[in-house]
Amino acid sequence: MRSLATLLGAVMLAACGSTPEPVESNGVITGAVLDEKGKPLANVVVTLRDPTTWKRHARTDKDGKYRFERVPYGPAYLESGASGRLPARRRITVRAGQAGPHILTLLATRTITGLIRFEGRSVEGAVVEATPQDGGLTETGWSDADGKYLVGGLKPGVYDVSVQLPPDLRDAEGAYIAQAAAPPVQASAGAKGVDIDIPTGARVRVQAKEGVLRIEGKGLRTRRYNIGREGTLVIRGLLPGEFTFVLNTESGSAVQFVRIDKEDGRYPEYEAVFVPK
Repeated sequence: MRSLATLLGAVMLAACGSTPEPVESNGVITGAVLDEKGKPLANVVVTLRDPTTWKRHARTDKDGKYRFERVPYGPAYLESGASGRLPARRRITVRAGQAGPHILTLLATRTITGLIRFEGRSVEGAVVEATPQDGGLTETGWSDADGKYLVGGLKPGVYDVSVQLPPDLRDAEGAYIAQAAAPPVQASAGAKGVDIDIPTGARVRVQAKEGVLRIEGKGLRTRRYNIGREGTLVIRGLLPGEFTFVLNTESGSAVQFVRIDKEDGRYPEYEAVFVPK
């Protein structure tokens, strides 16, 4: 009996002191990076990261495939990008075994190009903005010395395109605030050419004391002009709409509201008077 009890005790002690087999806590993530036509993209960097701490990188092979091993369980993000293509990102959950394939599609970016003209001549430094009609960020471009512009990095879709002359463009008569908009533009494969002729617009003669004039209006980038001792500044190129003219001087500020409308197809000349005539 004693020998049997001793044997049972030894077995129990051995069982209590044994090390349990480790539980697997890592998985494998596989997938591929493709273009919009489903063709593989080789030598593209794919990033796998968790929401807070670690990050890993891999490159796709000639077939566009990638693989991550020993990935900790839990939520993670797959990200990839390439020159001339929109980045792709997706959320995944790493579980036991192999998860995938996870496909990342990198769409080729679209481009809108064209020529900016004003009063028959090309304009350098005009600001061109393309805003997607379905929401999203506005992309910006500028015209070069030949009046040519390029707005790149666009996702496929329909865009509202607007343009404004540079704020420092003046001539002997005063400062220009010329703006225009093109019809909605479909940004599809390849570059889309859109030439824009900026209309002359209305003229506003500002009479003011020496100070800084600020002009604001819907769809207009805020413009600022210094008014010297001569006390007169002509603003040209305002399209129909409501505008706020704010004059800041050493003695304070004053506001004038100007509404621009066409009369019989023509613009009358407007005034914004901040001092007695």
